[in-house]
Amino acid sequence: MILFLEIFSAFISFILGAAIASGVTCFASRIEIGESWLKGRSHCDSCGHVLGIVDLIPVFGYLINKGHCRYCGAKISAVSFFNELTYGCFFCALGLCAIKGFPHSLRFLTILTVIVLTAETIGTFVIAFRAREKNGRKK
Repeated sequence: MILFLEIFSAFISFILGAAIASGVTCFASRIEIGESWLKGRSHCDSCGHVLGIVDLIPVFGYLINKGHCRYCGAKISAVSFFNELTYGCFFCALGLCAIKGFPHSLRFLTILTVIVLTAETIGTFVIAFRAREKNGRKK
């Protein structure tokens, strides 16, 4: 029973981290192209088709569709996939440390996770804002 709880907690932690990363990446990419991040549903950047539920599953949606849009076949950037994978792995490690009760490693992992994810999130937004400025200057 304990093994099941550990695996379940790790899985839920991974999905939570991947979902957060998916939201951050979507937010940044919408800023980059000048779309509202509050309105509208997720869609393919190439064909504009609204994504289905399978397409929206963090990490697994990318793998199921083999990195391509299910509707038009356009290649999907791997940036979102790697962000989701990174966040998912960090959250999974945090979840396992919390379940196992490793207080020292949990503190270390928490600090490391906050530093890495903050740096990645800031980096993602900086890239998005620079791209938007660059595209705005051309118009």
